[in-house]
Amino acid sequence: MDEAFAGRMAEEVGRIVGLLQHQASTEVSFTSADEGDWPPCMREVTTQLAQSVNINHVGRVFLASMSRVIGLSVDEAQAFFVNAPDYSADMTRYQLSHVYEHEYTPAGCPKLQINACCPVTRGDVKSDLCSREWMDHPLKYLRVRQRAKHREEQSSPPKEESQTPQ
Repeated sequence: MDEAFAGRMAEEVGRIVGLLQHQASTEVSFTSADEGDWPPCMREVTTQLAQSVNINHVGRVFLASMSRVIGLSVDEAQAFFVNAPDYSADMTRYQLSHVYEHEYTPAGCPKLQINACCPVTRGDVKSDLCSREWMDHPLKYLRVRQRAKHREEQSSPPKEESQTPQ
């Protein structure tokens, strides 16, 4: 690359760097996730556990690792498992602690689909977001939902405090 070309590109590169810096400064933490942000696979696994369905190993590790990523405590994560048919408080706490200490990353969509942990099939209208071609990981789903919520909060007008006549 010659200096003339670099000079012509400097302004554009500067603009892009500025946009990236702005995006990085407005990142939203996964720990602000509420149940409405959860991907369908997480809602499915928690619903099945609440109904005393015996979830397979992949589903259990997925739920534990997602719980860690979204900032739930081990106690909060353990509450998901209390209705499991083979529930043992000590064993569940041990396994959750292992997942948290080793910072497991949640499984991606292909692994969840192969192991019957994903309720959505490609093109399914249950989840417009999951049916997107680029959607291949529950953390992407969570990030997209949180960014959308963050944008809505930023664009909504500030709420005025109601004034009571005196």
